[in-house]
Amino acid sequence: MIQPEEELAVPTGMTLATAAAAIEEAIATEGLRVAQRSTLAEYPGCLHWHLKQGKEAGILEVTLLQRRDGGRILFSIHANRNADWIPGALERLVVALNSRL
Repeated sequence: MIQPEEELAVPTGMTLATAAAAIEEAIATEGLRVAQRSTLAEYPGCLHWHLKQGKEAGILEVTLLQRRDGGRILFSIHANRNADWIPGALERLVVALNSRL
């Protein structure tokens, strides 16, 4: 797995469902679209999103890990999926999520 570009802790006591709702609300607020929502074999039970900006190239990945994995939100960018819009979108998404967590 690629190392995360950014990581946020999920507050103690916040459920996975509440954290997922906060992520999806922040995604919508920032005008990103969910191209795929799934899980990862590496982290059973996690929630994983592929985010895009409109029809532009590039994918920003967000992974919500369960408590047993530390209750974290990871933001990742694979080298072959990077695009000019991603750094700004990542920064705004982290700010939006920090206000919701």
